[in-house]
Amino acid sequence: MNKRFLHGILAAASMLFTISCSNEGMDEAKYANEAQVSFSIGLEDEIASRAISDGKGADVLVYAVFDKDGNRLSNIKAVTKTGVTFPTTASFTLAKGQTYKVAFWAQDGDCEAYTVNTDKMSVAVNYANGANNDEARDTFFKTVEFTLTSSTSIDVELRRPLAQINVGVYKTDWDAAVASGIEIEKSSVIITNAATSIDLLTGAVGEETTDVVVSYTPGTIPDEELKIDLDKNGEIDDNEKFKWLSMSYILVADHDPAEDENGLLGSDRTTLQNLQYKFAPKKGEDIVFNEGLNNVPVQRNWRTNILGRILTGDIQFNISINPVYDGDIFFPDAPTE
Repeated sequence: MNKRFLHGILAAASMLFTISCSNEGMDEAKYANEAQVSFSIGLEDEIASRAISDGKGADVLVYAVFDKDGNRLSNIKAVTKTGVTFPTTASFTLAKGQTYKVAFWAQDGDCEAYTVNTDKMSVAVNYANGANNDEARDTFFKTVEFTLTSSTSIDVELRRPLAQINVGVYKTDWDAAVASGIEIEKSSVIITNAATSIDLLTGAVGEETTDVVVSYTPGTIPDEELKIDLDKNGEIDDNEKFKWLSMSYILVADHDPAEDENGLLGSDRTTLQNLQYKFAPKKGEDIVFNEGLNNVPVQRNWRTNILGRILTGDIQFNISINPVYDGDIFFPDAPTE
């Protein structure tokens, strides 16, 4: 073999080996600056004990990655997953040493009330033509901020941006109404001052809340009991079980849990004015309920329960005898002189 040709082959092989080693070093340097972050995503732990608000209707998950200043990382696509069962996972490969925010949103795929903007991770709420007692409106969110130093796993618990407003009556009230021929089948409600949008990165709602009227059309009342631990002993007895007449979700501003100047919690909760309910029976006229429904407090991820005797009222008959006659009757005829 020609020595010059042999030297050429050896030189080319040497160059290829050098280039190969160089590329491997570049890849190793690249990967050394990246790490994988995984999220284990679940819903609030306590909701699993209730059929209504058990979170099981949420089967769509939307999430997107932002930098620490809230700018969307356009090179990492926002993700929308359908047919999701919680808990679930999500993962990204990101550069080390940086601070990120990941915004998550979960909802029922059958609900058309929410429009998600994945570029901003904001959500608009449409209350028009919504039915009362619609469990599909239940939804959850969370934004996680973290600095990535190495591959890691983060647990994420999604919570509601919504308040739930319930109306319940004592079973004796329900039974008395049924005995008088009135069995409530559907309920509707009018609510004012609900929020219509939310920024998932900050949790702040939009400014358009004043005079926003939510008018939920009649929807079938829940067929389960409304159970409330009134004495907070961790158990539900028969006196703490109510007949559910209405269940409504609305978006509300977040609540600052700090105490006010008087040492009271909850002073900045949203208050609703002039709620109006209608309870429609299978037969008979609607029962209107709006008395005393002023300054009703609501709070994000809390239930407001309006309880009492709503369907029936006592009627007292005051019986007396009037001694004055309307007239006289003579039989067979009036006597004559």
